[in-house]
Amino acid sequence: MTEMATQPSTTDPHTAKGLIEFLDAAIDKGWFNLSSAKALKTACQKMLGIEDDWEALDLRTLDIDQQFERFRNLKRIEYSDGSMRIYRTRLSQAIKMHLAVWRTTPPGSRTAPPHAATVTVLRLPRRPPRVGRPRRASPIRTWTLLPSSRR
Repeated sequence: MTEMATQPSTTDPHTAKGLIEFLDAAIDKGWFNLSSAKALKTACQKMLGIEDDWEALDLRTLDIDQQFERFRNLKRIEYSDGSMRIYRTRLSQAIKMHLAVWRTTPPGSRTAPPHAATVTVLRLPRRPPRVGRPRRASPIRTWTLLPSSRR
């Protein structure tokens, strides 16, 4: 078991470092699928890692679209367009889950998820909308994070 799992975190949960600690705890405690948690963590580290001092980034003010554009411009040769879109989606999902969990978790128990936090991630259609029609988002995935005692 890691040190983080035994002691509450003192990291600001609204930073990128807090996000990575959350994903590490999700992996260690089995809060959701292991492969999914590892994929989310990798995408976050890759996309946020292009910034200097990326661990201090405030997730509440992070513009994911702008971050994606910078990542795409810097790493265009290393990743396919499909991989980059997947990384963008995973970063967005991880940030939404993380902020939803910490919004409902008391400050003294930062290593445990709330009794049940449900997060639904929306996907925009891939094709641009026809003229005069708004883009519609549709739910693609919903996670329910349960306390580690219910595993």
